[in-house]
Amino acid sequence: MKSLKILSCIVMFLLIGLTTSQLCAQGDIQISSGLLGGDINAFNISDFDLSRTGTAQPIFFIQLQNLTDEPIEIYAKGMFHSDNYGELAMGETVDFTLDQQLYITNQDLTSATSIFRFKTYDWNQDLATDLMNDILATSQLPADVYTLTITIHSAENDSLLADTDIVLDITNPSIVDLISPGDQAGAGQELPTIFTTLPQFQWESDIDYFRLVVAELMPSAGEEIDPESVLHDQVRLDTYVYVVQGTEDVPTNVDPSTAIAFSNSFQYPASAELPLEFGRTYFWRVTGIVRSSRGEDYIPSEIWGFTVADLTGGGRTAEQEEILTHLRTILGDDVVDELLSSPEALAGFDPTGILIGSDGQQITLDDLRELANEFTTGVYEEIGHTVE
Repeated sequence: MKSLKILSCIVMFLLIGLTTSQLCAQGDIQISSGLLGGDINAFNISDFDLSRTGTAQPIFFIQLQNLTDEPIEIYAKGMFHSDNYGELAMGETVDFTLDQQLYITNQDLTSATSIFRFKTYDWNQDLATDLMNDILATSQLPADVYTLTITIHSAENDSLLADTDIVLDITNPSIVDLISPGDQAGAGQELPTIFTTLPQFQWESDIDYFRLVVAELMPSAGEEIDPESVLHDQVRLDTYVYVVQGTEDVPTNVDPSTAIAFSNSFQYPASAELPLEFGRTYFWRVTGIVRSSRGEDYIPSEIWGFTVADLTGGGRTAEQEEILTHLRTILGDDVVDELLSSPEALAGFDPTGILIGSDGQQITLDDLRELANEFTTGVYEEIGHTVE
């Protein structure tokens, strides 16, 4: 993820050489600015090549207001700097007049007819070769901390009227690695067995917004299995998950139907319209959704699969199976399997459905679900267990 830090003044983002700028001397100019299109996690180098006429995507805006009664003649300079590679680019706009108010976007800066276009804009020809190779390979700014320094000058005497630094921390999120349940799906491959119809899907990623799809491998599928087709044709669950990072708030542009998580995990809902069934095999995939300056980029994980053990012969009810599932979530499969097989512990045990909390009070199944979710998300952790 990226983070923006605006030092001095309110300019949200102008990477490389903005064409208008900041507060004039004695507060003669008022400025406001921001990103267009919400939170963006990746940027293409062409988005900030302000020497290319009419090719940029809408990324940021800046609004200038003249608080005096007289027009003000100004121009702007911009210097784009990388922590790893030093100075990357510099530019200077033509002189322009601020009468009352101007609304400017990065697209305006590349217009040949704009009154505040760049008259000079140059990339540093001494850039490190590996940086240029990275840019050419991905068309994106490599992960780094970039700073845009903007200075506003009087067109009359070149005196510095204002300056600001805008810091952009680019990480170019690109990782979606599955952890559990199951293993990579493939033709003829024996998949791991799990013992719950409410598995906890877990993955590792540097992205915060995901689409999770779970699909059933039909018994009639035969040996020639195409996991991609299964995910497309036999969907059991298709949901979106937003993972809150640290103490951040959930962005206002996240759809209300999106599940909110506090770690890269999501439990199959007990209330799902199409529940998983014992004895069946399922495939799943997580796709990271990265908001970029070109729209949305999709980064799919591998397709994994698992088989739910056929426990129906044991005579347990769906409620009993769910209770054991949450117990596995809290204690782990190995611990629960050991307890259920030990004559000194829980051998032959089936949940009664009566749940008692640590305070001796009865709790509901919903309470148990919430408790298991809090163990999954790290709110609680097990420090020990006893069988009484």
